Amino acid sequence: MSKRFKAFQNRDPDGENYRSRADIKRELEAIDQLGRELSQTATSKLKKLPLSEHAREAIQDAAGMSKGAQQRQFRYLRNVLESEDIDAIRDKLEELNRPSVIHNARFHAIETYRDRLLAGEDQIYDELFGLFGDYDRQHVRVLVRNAQSEAKQDKPPKSARQLFKYLRELQEGSL
Repeated sequence: MSKRFKAFQNRDPDGENYRSRADIKRELEAIDQLGRELSQTATSKLKKLPLSEHAREAIQDAAGMSKGAQQRQFRYLRNVLESEDIDAIRDKLEELNRPSVIHNARFHAIETYRDRLLAGEDQIYDELFGLFGDYDRQHVRVLVRNAQSEAKQDKPPKSARQLFKYLRELQEGSL
């Protein structure tokens, strides 16, 4: 009898450790999904996850296979992952992916500040002062004016890039 269905033997619906068949299937589907996600994860991140060497090899093997072989490999990977600490793997994977999400949010915030400055919003200067404290307002105004004139003349956006770089430095300095 397979390992995953041992839970169905001698099960007591009134007992503490009772798990319905649907609960077990949900857990197995979650492990399947984790296996697929791990197969798409970069090797450098896989090394940082709390996985056995056997599980790492199974994950890496799934990468270059045809679709049918990959399906078999994912079933095998599910069996391998059942013996691993799934919660620890999920937590670590989420932690490794989180910095890129935070980085993207900061990047988009800087883009928004730059776009608002280039659009000519005057209140953004006060908002920047509230966010970053003492910054070189005159330097920002010069960069904005130069970027606007470059845009009118269809020149490359050198000043807009400099403005973005300056705002990024301000944001990194305020962290």
